Amino acid sequence: MIKPFTHFLRSFASRNEALILTYHSVLHDPLPFPIWHHLSLEHFEHQIAYLAKHFRCVSMSELLDGHARGHIPPYTVSLTFDDGYRNNLTQVLPLLQRYNLPATLFITGGFVTTAQMLWPEWIACALAQTKLPTVNFAGQILDLRNTDARALAFRAATAGFRNISPSEIPARVDELLRATQLTRAQVENSAMRQAIAALNWDEVRQLHASGLFEFGAHTINHWHLTKLSHEQARAEIIGAKLLIEEQVGPVNYFAYPYGGPDDFDATHRALAIEAGYRAIFTASTQTVTPQSDVFELPRMGIGAHLSDEEFIYSLRGGIAAMAGRYWPTRLKRLFGG
Repeated sequence: MIKPFTHFLRSFASRNEALILTYHSVLHDPLPFPIWHHLSLEHFEHQIAYLAKHFRCVSMSELLDGHARGHIPPYTVSLTFDDGYRNNLTQVLPLLQRYNLPATLFITGGFVTTAQMLWPEWIACALAQTKLPTVNFAGQILDLRNTDARALAFRAATAGFRNISPSEIPARVDELLRATQLTRAQVENSAMRQAIAALNWDEVRQLHASGLFEFGAHTINHWHLTKLSHEQARAEIIGAKLLIEEQVGPVNYFAYPYGGPDDFDATHRALAIEAGYRAIFTASTQTVTPQSDVFELPRMGIGAHLSDEEFIYSLRGGIAAMAGRYWPTRLKRLFGG
């Protein structure tokens, strides 16, 4: 249980620090098993209603303009969505329009251009569709006998993909399909695959026409940049900007795939700056202050695992507190010393 007084102090201390929230997919109907980056529409609507009532939700442009002036107004939040799921148009946009909240979509260019699934979706759809009670995949026996087991199996299978090079991914997907006794066509035509399908460029332009969405780049293929050559990384970072700009106009923001400290380095930062991005985003779970590096801005991932209480706690000081930034620094700032 969160202690109310501690919660209040953290909320007060962080009032002039912004949060950038990262969403991915929002689904009207539940999946066969829970997956972190696919939220239910009901869950998402609760969060959006709370944000609209209690926070100042601004576009990325407005947040960065305030950052440049050294001033972040109290309780500022900016919403972002990664990859480019069609449900960002069918489920997310109507809610944003109802509450008049702006957002930024970081587009994975190849995901939108080809309508191919990203590798986590191949895993999810295969594990959801197979009739087998267990699957032997990548040296692991995956238990699929109930919903909870399939959720654990999904996490175990994705772990096996994270440390392979992008060139190995197609073969690993084929290995998974053999293990689950499914064909590519069966997976691609499944109901789950349709629920998590990608936007096409006409649909991206519909989001643009709404006036609520800005756009950023999330590379072309969503590969781990640190597993690529310099020229491959350049193509992913700079090529994504050029591709998206052909469709919707200027793109000023770039978000690293995965975004953890081991998922990018100084070379990738330099490439993104060279490409002309105004700001670069990581997956570091911290708040944005006037002192934050505009080329390494943090974002807080919002997943299906967060309860309403945990969501509110994170927004109201919990994130900065977990980053170890308050005690004693914030107390000195508040009370002198």
